[in-house]
Amino acid sequence: MQKTFFCYGGSAKDENRLLHMVSYFDHATGRVPKPTVLLDKATDDAHDNPSMMLDADGFVWVFSNAHGTDRPAYIQ
Repeated sequence: MQKTFFCYGGSAKDENRLLHMVSYFDHATGRVPKPTVLLDKATDDAHDNPSMMLDADGFVWVFSNAHGTDRPAYIQ
C-alpha cells in the first residue's frame, strides 16, 4: 500500500466550527480522496486540532486534543 495518511482541522462551509478531518495521498494514482469528517469539536479553538499516529499493525489512530478542560479529548 502506497498511501500517506494525514489529518487536519477543517471548518464547516458557512460556520466557524472546528472539524477533525482525515484523508490520504495515494502514491499510485497521485490523487487525494475527499476527506472524511471524524468529529465536530463544537468549538472554533484551533488548539483542539487533531494529531495522528500509525501503529506497528497498520492501524491509524487520530487523537482529538483538548485545550484545557472545557471540552473532552478523544481517541478515534
